[in-house]
This record gives sequence, C-alpha cells and structure tokens, in this order.
Amino acid sequence: MNRKMLRWPVLAALVVLALAGTATAHATNQFVVQCAYSHSAQDDPIVYPGLPGASHLHDFVGNTTADAFSTLASLQPGPSTCGTPAGVDNAAYWMPAMWIGQTRYLPKYARVYYVRDAPTGVTVVPYPPGAMMIAGDKADQTPSPGIVSFSCGAKTVGDQPTAGNGPYDCKPYLTKHDDSRDGLIARVIFPHCWDGAGSMPADFTGYGAACPAGTLYVPRLRISFHYFACGADDVITTTPGPSDVTFGSVPGEMPWTGLHADFFNAWNQDALQAEITRALNTQPNTSPLFFGKKVGDPGTPVC
Repeated sequence: MNRKMLRWPVLAALVVLALAGTATAHATNQFVVQCAYSHSAQDDPIVYPGLPGASHLHDFVGNTTADAFSTLASLQPGPSTCGTPAGVDNAAYWMPAMWIGQTRYLPKYARVYYVRDAPTGVTVVPYPPGAMMIAGDKADQTPSPGIVSFSCGAKTVGDQPTAGNGPYDCKPYLTKHDDSRDGLIARVIFPHCWDGAGSMPADFTGYGAACPAGTLYVPRLRISFHYFACGADDVITTTPGPSDVTFGSVPGEMPWTGLHADFFNAWNQDALQAEITRALNTQPNTSPLFFGKKVGDPGTPVC
C-alpha cells in the first residue's frame, strides 16, 4: 500500500498536544470525535461501490475525499474535517440528507461517540482496517429504539439515545440549557459485536448488551448529526415522529424512522488502539471526553 504513515511516537505527541489544556472530565466509558460537515453526494461506497449517483443523497463528515469509489487505500491519506490531529482519524461517516417540510438542512457537524459497552474484564478491540458498518434501515416504518433517535440536546425529552424518540420541537429548550443550543440532533447507534475476521457490514452484529460467544467487542459507535434546526419555526410541531421530517434526495423519500448511518474505518490503527486502551479499556477513566478539537460549531441558531 503506497502511503506515508505517521510513526506512533509522533502521533502520541500530537495527541498530547491536542488534549492539553482540556479540563479533566468525570469518569466516562467513551471518547468523542467531532467532525465538521464536508460534502453531499448521491454516493455510497459501501452499498453502491463504484457507482456514482446510484444512491440517495448523503451528507458526509470526516474524510473529504469520500465518494462512490472510496477504498481503504484512498481514504487513508485524508484529509479530514474531524478535530483529531492530522493523520489520526481519516474515517468517513455519512447519513442521508434531512428535510423539514420542503426545506433541506445541512448538518453543521457530527459528534462520533466511541463507547465501551462490554462486561467488566472484557477487552474492547479496534475495528479492523477498512471496516464498513451500517446501522438503521431506510425501509423501517416504525421506531427503532436503541438504533435511531432524535434529541434537542441534554436535559430534553429525547436525551436518552436508546429511547427511540422521533423529531420534536427544539425551540422551547434553546434558552434554557447550554447543551440544547444545537437544535435538532439525529442519532444512530451501531452494532458492537465483530466476528473477528471480516470487514463487511454483515460481519458486525449485536445491538444487545451481550455479544454472542465467539465474537469480539468493538466500540459501540454512535453518530449524532447536529442540524441547528430549531423546531417550531421549521414546522416540527408534534411529538413523537412528525411526518414533516424526512430523509433522502427529495422531501418525503423516506420517513424519519428510515434514518440510517454508515462508517468506513480509515483510522490510523495505532492511534485507534491507543485511544481505546486509554478511554475504554482503562476503567474508571477520568481523562478528557473529547479526543482532539471541537470543530464546525457555528453557535446558537436564531429562532
């Protein structure tokens, strides 16, 4: 594979610099990477590899080169919109485009949560290089608690990612909680059991807490797209699950219950292993929650 690799001592120094000055957080079993919006395309390198325009419209964060022709080799050099040091997280993350009524909203950024969801004493392992994962199903017509949910931020009714809440009006919360200033947030939770051999979506299973015997635990990935759509002024008026919030290339192509997300791993594997060891396999972990910088935040939406 023809690419230049950052050596781990250099990466370690970059990680230390990226985290320096960040306040120590309370005990946590996760780390978070924040990635600004990159681009949109009717491409899906997992479902429709090599077929540009074959998919519904997606919004991409992370790797800026992601398209229908993406491979591990093409993604590894980056660049990325994620706030990690250069050369660390060059993964691609994407969700279908969101509409409220007839208006399309671009995500301002995404927060990608890498969560430990494994029994005490069990070691969480990294995804293999080039791992491809899909969570959610565009054909779903009913809520999927534990996979798809919407929120207006911490301390609001949809705060629990596993609850399966539909989109709801965020405007009442914007002036009450600092954590609610991003407006509407769409979240998708991924499976966390790996067969230990493959790198395709079918090789990753398990939404329950326990993985089947013979499988390995990888981080429980949760991707949250932050849209800065307020709610009341954007026609989100019912709870849960208004029909006016839809996804796809055009309004109404798929209901909010069909929300899904994709992950194509192009991390530097040494850096990913080190972060998993630091934040997920060292418990209790009281080191900073965010790995790198918070990027892409435009400030509180005007409602």
